Amino acid sequence: MSLAFPKPEPRKTERRRVVTDRGRRRSDFRMAVMIADGGCKDRTCPCNNGRPVFRLEAHHVQPRSQGGPDTVDNGITLCQIAHNKVHRGATVNGRRVSGYEYMLSILRQHKASPDYRWAEAEAWIERRRKDV
Repeated sequence: MSLAFPKPEPRKTERRRVVTDRGRRRSDFRMAVMIADGGCKDRTCPCNNGRPVFRLEAHHVQPRSQGGPDTVDNGITLCQIAHNKVHRGATVNGRRVSGYEYMLSILRQHKASPDYRWAEAEAWIERRRKDV
């Protein structure tokens, strides 16, 4: 005896188009951020001290779920190690810090640079950190 499961109804064309556009938008975002940064922006990360990088990822400083745009000014390239620390928090100088604190430390490493582009994103983190 075989069980028959009902076939799922196909999605509407309109919804598929949104998913496709979103996928393309994310790909464009990743590529633009990685080209602008040229590598992991966390200067304290082992990958910037001779350790090989296995994977680079584009991170939204202000998350899209919190209204963050898919723009280069809201993106930063991180290796997988640094990206995990931003999302999960990290231990810095023997002290446990949140992901927001860790992200701020990365952004502040570049504040004196002439190509610093994260002023708005940094301000958002500061506001968010005070709310939490």
